[in-house]
Amino acid sequence: MIGFSTRKQMDVRLEKLSFFQTGQIFDVLEKIVLLRNAHRTSSDVRYKLTREYNKSRKDLLYLQKNESDMKKLVLLFAVFFAFSACAQTKTETATEETATVVEPTEMNLEMFSEKICDVNTKTWKYKGERPAVIDFYATWCGPCRALSPLVDKAANEYAGKVDFYKVDIDKVPELAQLFGIQSIPVLLFIPVDGEPQGSMGLISDDELHQRIDSLLSK
Repeated sequence: MIGFSTRKQMDVRLEKLSFFQTGQIFDVLEKIVLLRNAHRTSSDVRYKLTREYNKSRKDLLYLQKNESDMKKLVLLFAVFFAFSACAQTKTETATEETATVVEPTEMNLEMFSEKICDVNTKTWKYKGERPAVIDFYATWCGPCRALSPLVDKAANEYAGKVDFYKVDIDKVPELAQLFGIQSIPVLLFIPVDGEPQGSMGLISDDELHQRIDSLLSK
């Protein structure tokens, strides 16, 4: 039978328990807590608690003898998980770097003349090498704000195949007048060959994809 004459001796025993031992002998620690309050219980209960503690203490002694091996095992697992976490972080970083977000380019009058068509000529002649989609919008327009995420999504899906632009009609009213736009939103679908086609109002995601696919088929 084992006992503790003072609470100070009990605290010293608790401090000597290593991190590697606490996980498997948690039941021993519970019995120690109960033994601290044993003076409040009957002699039969104190005897049973002490006997159970002595029985469980064999596991503690075994762990103390094999503590060095356990430390090596825990260290091995720590290195393994650290390496796994590092590899996962590198993979996530590489994925973020490769997943570049493509956004429609805000267009002004000079850019339109350079990349789309010269505004000073009356003849339509597209200058681009890929089909293009131009979103005519305004910041105060509710339907424009609803359409904008669909256009942004399409810009990523068709990156490298179709060029996407946006025109704020409050900042570049000349382009809105050029195409006779009086109501927004308006999407202008421009094929490499042929005349541009417009779509007025809010359209669905499916319809937007159909119109873009039609550009690529021409």
